[in-house]
Parts: sequence; C-alpha cells; structure tokens
Amino acid sequence: LISLSQAAIVVSLSAMTAYPLSRYELKHKRMFMYTVLFMTSLPITALMVPVYHLFLNLRLYDNRLGVILFQSASSLPYAIWMMKNFMDSVALELEEAAWVDGATRLQGIKDVVLPLMFPGLCMVGIYTFSGSWGNFFVPYILLGNADKFTASITLYQFFGTYGQIAYGTLAAYSALYTAPSIILYTLGQKFMSKGFRMQGATKG
Repeated sequence: LISLSQAAIVVSLSAMTAYPLSRYELKHKRMFMYTVLFMTSLPITALMVPVYHLFLNLRLYDNRLGVILFQSASSLPYAIWMMKNFMDSVALELEEAAWVDGATRLQGIKDVVLPLMFPGLCMVGIYTFSGSWGNFFVPYILLGNADKFTASITLYQFFGTYGQIAYGTLAAYSALYTAPSIILYTLGQKFMSKGFRMQGATKG
C-alpha cells in the first residue's frame, strides 16, 4: 500500500514538474535544478528528528498516510531529475506537429509526450517502488503500531524479537520479500533500456 501509493504520487508529480522544466525557458530554472540536485544529497537520518516532532504536532505519527506523504516528498527531487531527462529526449517537433494538426497542449502531452515517455515513467515508478519497499528507517521511526509495520520491519523482527531465529521461516519470508522487486525489474527491463535510446526520434 505504501510503496504503490508513493510510486503513483511521485510519478504523477514529477511528470507535471518536468514538463515546464523541459519545455519552457524559465528565468530561474538553473537555480531551481541546482536546488533539486542539492535536495537529493540530504541524508534522511539528519531530517528524522524534526520530522518526528512535526508528525507528533500534526498527529500524523503512526499514520500510513503521513509515511506515504513524507517518503513521496523525499523521493521527488531525484525523480524530477530523471523525469526531466526523459522529457528532454522527446523531440519538441513531435509535439508541435500535433499542435499543427489541431491538438491542444494537454492533448499533445496525453497523446504524444506521455506515450513516448512510457519507458521513463516505468523506470521512475520502479525506482520509487523499490526504494520505498526496501526503506526500513522511515517507517520504523514514524510507525508505532506493529500491525502497520512494513515488510522490511517485519523482516528485521525475525532477529532477536521472537527468541531463537527460525531460519526456515526467515528464508521463506526473505524470498517473498524480494519477489516484488525482482518481478518489477524483470517486467520493466525492456522499458528501462528503451528509455535511454529515445533521443533522436526525428532523425531519418
């Protein structure tokens, strides 16, 4: 629930943010992109103390929605960088051709840009989902109820929480835990590889 929701939010917001950054000559675009790049380097561990205090004040502690919103916000900077690069690889001439044929800007985005960016959307979604699925620290700090713990926390609880480690059960759970990421990477492999070969679509 947390990982899929985060992936959907990050893909949607990063795509909407990447379009003006890719298509328009904005006055402070370079400074904005440097700011986004700086935000990707901020360590989550350094932010958790004020975030924990904020969650207590906003009564979002032990709330899955709060975890989804925080993890989405922390994943957005890098997702915006990736999405902008994919958006840049879609030739503007293709979108302009759609405008000449009578399409509105929104129709051009929906019918031209997004279909050509589908490999990029898949890559950002897979990257975000995998990062959220393997995230242990944030849910461990912001969730207090054991019934709401994520799979990564449950995996950690096999060590020392229930006394002697049941290695058979632990191995089975570990295999199930790694399955979603393996399946996603397997299904999305062709889209991820295509995403780097999109530039030059108008060359003949």
